[in-house]
Amino acid sequence: MHVVIVGAGIAGTCAALALHKAGFGVSVHEAHPDSGADLGAFLTVAANGLLALRQIDVVPSAGFPVDSVRLIDRDGHEVRSSTMDSELRCVRRAELCEQLRSEVHHRGIPVEHGARLVAAEPRGDRVVARFSDGREAAGDLLLGADGLNSS
Repeated sequence: MHVVIVGAGIAGTCAALALHKAGFGVSVHEAHPDSGADLGAFLTVAANGLLALRQIDVVPSAGFPVDSVRLIDRDGHEVRSSTMDSELRCVRRAELCEQLRSEVHHRGIPVEHGARLVAAEPRGDRVVARFSDGREAAGDLLLGADGLNSS
């Protein structure tokens, strides 16, 4: 079985790594012409997310552990603070994406850049993804991980 994944962000690369580990054929197709790395903000990965990453043999190396949280009001006064009972890690989104993409590359999973999905259609017992540059990718399953404005 071959899975065509559209989107090489966190969701797409995690899906590619998990499906590849499970023995599926996988190809990833990304709209951005290069890595598409987002210099975006930090995100906190909770214990269940860290466990999921470990299941696909990825341990975030960037960022820092979070052991407490403080809520501050608009005047800078602490409203509440709490010690965290479970493992949390704060990472920059771009750094986690880069680590996941590096692992995808290391495992030899093909990634095509500049492939913006414009349509998907059934063809026999397969699904064909069509991209804006005329390329096509066929698979047994199409997984859309290309964001909120996905085709």
